[in-house]
Amino acid sequence: MKSTVGAILLVAMTVLGCGLLPQRSGDVLPLLTGLDPELAGKTGQIACYTNSAAGPVVIDPRYGTAIIDKDLNHDNTIPMPIMWRPGFTGRRVGSEMAVYDPQGSLVAITGRSYRIEGAGYRVEGADIVAWGACGDVIPWP
Repeated sequence: MKSTVGAILLVAMTVLGCGLLPQRSGDVLPLLTGLDPELAGKTGQIACYTNSAAGPVVIDPRYGTAIIDKDLNHDNTIPMPIMWRPGFTGRRVGSEMAVYDPQGSLVAITGRSYRIEGAGYRVEGADIVAWGACGDVIPWP
């Protein structure tokens, strides 16, 4: 009996730890945030590149969101994590993630396409190249 209870407890902890149970709408989800150190400079001001990425925004299991842009990767299948500015948050909306700016306004929802101003760069300490979203996020056909 003790081994059965222990096995059930072990399976439950594994399922919870791996995130296999569905999350509820409204749950806060992890979202990669930060500033491009070259743009922030010594003053900490937020500036933005004039580049943009356009395509579907998808859920990234490690960094929260990613964008699939054929110009960023020519086979159009590899999502690039999005690094939003500090203060942006992600929340579960059904099976998707909604991204909100620091004032609480909805900016994007995964499963839809957007043109996002910014630039790709290597994220310090994460050893990834991410799309640094630093400007407008515009719905894209």
